[in-house]
Amino acid sequence: MTPDEKSRLAAMRKAGRSYTEIAAELGISKNTIKTFCRRNGLTSEVESAPVRKLKKNGTEVYFEKENIWTFDSKGELLLTIMS
Repeated sequence: MTPDEKSRLAAMRKAGRSYTEIAAELGISKNTIKTFCRRNGLTSEVESAPVRKLKKNGTEVYFEKENIWTFDSKGELLLTIMS
């Protein structure tokens, strides 16, 4: 990525744009965007932190629409993919 792309990516992420939106606008793969964000502290704590904290404290969460239980290994995988 060029320095300009990195700057634009950071600004878009801070504005709440999703990985998919940023990837489409910059013409860069979603995985590249996610990796850059992880390495540079641009991940959204809102996306996963509350559920992870509840799980860590022994509280299971059920997502009805997606039929996902957080204590289930399949559920953990799906939550990771969806974040």
